[in-house]
Amino acid sequence: MAEGKQFEVLSVTNSTYLNASRRVIQGFEILVYFPEFDEEASIRVPNSNPATIDKAAKDHLEKRRKIAALG
Repeated sequence: MAEGKQFEVLSVTNSTYLNASRRVIQGFEILVYFPEFDEEASIRVPNSNPATIDKAAKDHLEKRRKIAALG
């Protein structure tokens, strides 16, 4: 992974899931590695558009940083 990257996408897999309104979504499950926490996370997105994946990963990282700041 290039130095300074906030995350690395490890895999992109077709996935079917329910969204917040309980509707079936034919989307993707993205496995992302966050070096800052040495953690992987599985994130579901509705499409494989790089902008969608980038936003979802950055949103997840922001939430993870807030969790770390709790204590």
